[in-house]
Amino acid sequence: MFSIIDRMLIKEVLKTLVVIMSVLLLLILANAMVRLLGQVAAGAISMKVMGVLVALNMIKVSGFILPPAFFFSVLWVLGRMYRDSEIVAFSSAGVGLLRLYRPFLL
Repeated sequence: MFSIIDRMLIKEVLKTLVVIMSVLLLLILANAMVRLLGQVAAGAISMKVMGVLVALNMIKVSGFILPPAFFFSVLWVLGRMYRDSEIVAFSSAGVGLLRLYRPFLL
């Protein structure tokens, strides 16, 4: 179903997406932990509840982070391909830009 070019692009974008999602989730997780540790220190919530709240917060935030992270990963991969002249090589082989964008749109 997918050609070699499609699989290469999908693989590169997914690797970059995992890295970007990891970094963003780590930053947001650290922020949530600091806020929740403040509430634990004040005695508003218990330590057991804090773990559940952190996990639920990560799930909630993942839905907001995924679309911009996907956009930045596509931007990163295509920028790297332009920098390494892979787009020029694809163009000289007869692969147009619409053909390159197709796996991202699917």
